[in-house]
This record gives sequence, C-alpha cells and structure tokens, in this order.
Amino acid sequence: MSGTGEFAEFLPAYLAEADELLASAQKDLLAVEESVRKGQAQPRAVRELFRALHTLKGLSAMVDVESVVSLAHWMEASLRLADQAGGRLPESSVEPLVEGLRAI
Repeated sequence: MSGTGEFAEFLPAYLAEADELLASAQKDLLAVEESVRKGQAQPRAVRELFRALHTLKGLSAMVDVESVVSLAHWMEASLRLADQAGGRLPESSVEPLVEGLRAI
C-alpha cells in the first residue's frame, strides 16, 4: 500500500469480508467443538474452518493487519494437523481455537 488513503478505501470491504469469514468460522468451530465432545471426526467443518481462516489471513496480509495474520497462521497449523488426522481435533485444541477466534 502506498498510503493511508488507499488503506481507507479498502477498509470497509476488508471489515465486511472479515466479518463474514468470522461468522462462517464460528459456525464451523461450533460443529468441530460438538464433534470433539462426542468423540467424532468432523472433516468437513475442520476444512471449512481452515479455509475461512486462510482467506482471512490473506486478506489481513493485504491490508497489513499482522496480528490477525499471525494468529490465523497459528490456528491453521492446528487445523492442518486435525485435517491430516481425518477431521479429529484433540480436545486440548478446542479452547485455544475459540480464544483465537475471539481475539480476531
């Protein structure tokens, strides 16, 4: 970005898109959390949550919101492991993901 004027131009679109991605991520995280409580896998919700965070990370990088980039990257790592485990997330990973979404 060459200046704050450009940033201000993109800010409303960024915030609207971020809000939509966070709502989607919240819905998927609730599904993952419920499946963890039941001892079940939830591969689709894990992938969708990963995708929402990945997109949010990319958008945040474009507008230089590094705190969101870092947090989303950390959350992606946990979800990548869950995806490789067939959609199973360790119970110990749920609360940090909830807190991460809350922080974003």
